[in-house]
Amino acid sequence: MLALKLLGIWRWLKSGLSALLSLAGRYPLQAALIASLCLSGWLWHGKGKALAERDAARADLATITAAQKAATEKAKQARADAEKLTKDLSHATDKHAADLDAISRRALADRMRAKAPRCASSGTVATALPIHPEGDPGADTGGVYFTAAEADLLRRHEVRSTACHAWGQALVDMGLAVSGD
Repeated sequence: MLALKLLGIWRWLKSGLSALLSLAGRYPLQAALIASLCLSGWLWHGKGKALAERDAARADLATITAAQKAATEKAKQARADAEKLTKDLSHATDKHAADLDAISRRALADRMRAKAPRCASSGTVATALPIHPEGDPGADTGGVYFTAAEADLLRRHEVRSTACHAWGQALVDMGLAVSGD
């Protein structure tokens, strides 16, 4: 039954196609005009789709470009903030180191003498040494000796490392670095 219906549709399509071809054979210019109009409509429809896709792509590109510019400005601002923080911390560290240099060596030596049980006559400080009534107090005791200049150097290194640690923490707080802890 279905096959008969399909055969009927096939006959109808076949007769329609043959009538169309016979008309095109009798009126070739009009057939060419109709075909060109159909082709132009089909191309116009395709052009509309292509223009819509192009406009969508341009809008996407404009959005991406705007987001990229915003991210670039944010990164530039973050870098400027980090450089300002670095400069401020460096200035503060240098000022603090200069203040430490301004401390008199005599005051530093007095503080060291108060902390150390003995002080050698050469100006070196002996810390954690047992008192030996006989012989050299530093012989085979494993004591630590350092001069006032070395104490100043250690103090400057301590100040610099404290400032560097503060700088690193500030970068971590700003989200520009990750803590190694």
